[in-house]
Amino acid sequence: FYGYDTEMSFEYANAYIQHSSSIGNIALKAEPLLWGNGKTPIILSDNVPPFAMLSWDKYLGKSRFSFFHGSILPAESNPIINGLITSEAKYLVGHRWEIAASEKLQVAFTEMLVYGGRDPELMYFLPTIFLWPVQHNMTSQSEDNILWFIEGQYFPRNGLKLYGTFMIDELKTSEMFNDWFGNRWAAQIGSHVAGNIFSYPTDIRLEWTGARPWAYTHRVPLYGTYTHNGRCLGFEHGSNSQFLIMENRWWINTRNRLSISFEQLKWGEEPEEDMADNFDFGNDTNHNYNLANPEYQNNTGWLIGDIQTMQTVQFLWEYQLSNIIGLELGFAHIKEMAESVNTMSLQVNVDY
Repeated sequence: FYGYDTEMSFEYANAYIQHSSSIGNIALKAEPLLWGNGKTPIILSDNVPPFAMLSWDKYLGKSRFSFFHGSILPAESNPIINGLITSEAKYLVGHRWEIAASEKLQVAFTEMLVYGGRDPELMYFLPTIFLWPVQHNMTSQSEDNILWFIEGQYFPRNGLKLYGTFMIDELKTSEMFNDWFGNRWAAQIGSHVAGNIFSYPTDIRLEWTGARPWAYTHRVPLYGTYTHNGRCLGFEHGSNSQFLIMENRWWINTRNRLSISFEQLKWGEEPEEDMADNFDFGNDTNHNYNLANPEYQNNTGWLIGDIQTMQTVQFLWEYQLSNIIGLELGFAHIKEMAESVNTMSLQVNVDY
């Protein structure tokens, strides 16, 4: 399973019940939810299957406020009698405020909270409350995990968008510009331009995303990591990685679309000499940052360890046969370190 956009299973069902009125939209749902302005979002991405949630959103002038409280799964499960699988309680809370500052500038602030190991907290169901002070006072040592995201997108002219997102998890001003392992941050910048060339609609996207070591992790991994069933809720490549994508798409007609893309993924692996030290390395979102090797405490840059690189050039032809049936023919050249692989794929999509 690699995200609900490309899921290869019929076991992930989607459904919703929604009531809309002057007070906003209230819904009980298990539907895909993307938060972020990039192709590979770092807030909520398609890296996990949809999860059940209670949500509310409301437009207020030139802004929109969104809230949800959802039930997610920890990375570890406990099989019991008759094969029934049970899991510890784990929850995700999200607050998001999107504001159109002007015709060309839009900004957003998102506050996410992960908690578990107990019944749902009624306080976290209040949409208008600021989560950080509640979390800080509710648990003795801030066991619940808070992450902040700041976004912006700017349209300098028609057809051109510049955008960026920055994630803050732990903020110690004296260490902001140092290689401190506690700077558990992620960042994304990009540009997207669209227009017509020779009367054909086309667009070009350039995007870079980086997640520092220990990003999305927590010192209580079972309840606090930013994961659902062990998979990162945000940046799909997880901690200690960087991803660059350049993509060009062409709409030939209403049924045919062509695209070519170049992707470069870099990630850090734990050096062989460190594997037996009983410390976590920070390249897995399910790691415990309290188990970080003290030797790396002030020596943790944006990438650490043995750096691996994978580059992919992909060509894709998409044909919409009908309203519910689509065909995709793809070719990809993948180069990973000293090895190269060519792949071809034929895919039939049925969306009903």
